[in-house]
Amino acid sequence: MDHGKQAGITPRLIIHGGAGNIQRRGYPAEKYDEYRTALLTTVRNTHAYMTAEKRRQPRSALAMATHAVVQLEDCPLFNSARGAVFTRDGVNELEASVMVSRGRAKRGVGVGGLRRVRNPILLARAMLERGGRDLGARGRPSLAPA
Repeated sequence: MDHGKQAGITPRLIIHGGAGNIQRRGYPAEKYDEYRTALLTTVRNTHAYMTAEKRRQPRSALAMATHAVVQLEDCPLFNSARGAVFTRDGVNELEASVMVSRGRAKRGVGVGGLRRVRNPILLARAMLERGGRDLGARGRPSLAPA
């Protein structure tokens, strides 16, 4: 089965490693290459995840997107999760959001103010898949692995 196309649609993966006024000429060549390599590795790994052999069903767009984001969160080069910037209080407060749509049905979940979650995108995905209520400060430890 060709997992690359479904109903005339060719999947695409588009990632970015941050925002702001970051220009190539402002980075030493070694640092630029380090970032570029990390981004290309994320794309390659996610493509491999997407096209893994022995799969009967293609992976969902949600699965592929969260897979890519987890890799960026785990890389200390990027301002997310492991590489997050500290607040004025000297702590990392992380956030993530995920959205899905099927036709006109659209759903989204965002999580924020997280301090003890390694991959905020996985918590957002779990909340999207398992519940839809605002948990506020009460939290829900069963959905938030440390």
